[in-house]
Amino acid sequence: MKEDETRRMIVEGAKKLFQTYGFTRITVDEIAVNLKISKKTIYKHFQTKDDLIWGVILSIQQPIAAAMMKIMDSDMDFYESTMEIIRIFQTLFPQITPPMIQDMRAIPHIWERIDAIRRQVILSQLGKLLERGQRSGDVRRDLDIKFMTSLWLHIVSTMMTPQGMTDLGMMPGEFIPKLMSTLMTGALTEQGRKKLGGVS
Repeated sequence: MKEDETRRMIVEGAKKLFQTYGFTRITVDEIAVNLKISKKTIYKHFQTKDDLIWGVILSIQQPIAAAMMKIMDSDMDFYESTMEIIRIFQTLFPQITPPMIQDMRAIPHIWERIDAIRRQVILSQLGKLLERGQRSGDVRRDLDIKFMTSLWLHIVSTMMTPQGMTDLGMMPGEFIPKLMSTLMTGALTEQGRKKLGGVS
């Protein structure tokens, strides 16, 4: 088996265990036994368990970020772009399970890295989406895009945390579409509200 294939196999195997039991209850030994490989093989690709956790998180985050960038580089209109982004969050974010969210509180340094990537994606892609909406007439021309993206960042950073998700009883795949629906309503023109009126 090639090195890249071995690494992917380890990530996918660890992801399934983490999704079921969380990050803290599963040991590298248990991952090795489950995958029928040696612990040495795992440590050849990941120096620490934290490195493996990060590899699993990136395997979820990177497709989301790549899909959003593809949408924003496409010729989709504002409505199509928004609906596709919502679909991405609803289909890919369920990979992050309640046990994983709960355990994020025990590894804050990992959460800080997640938040940094999340901020970068929001700043770069949400601004582009709102600009696209302004050009199509679906987003108000007087909307301050910098203010809106900053507001998004503040809400996401404050509420979309391990503790926040637990308090809300809501997972990321539910939170992001609801946030988009709520904030976009104030950003949209009458035309835009009619188009996105069914989003919830």
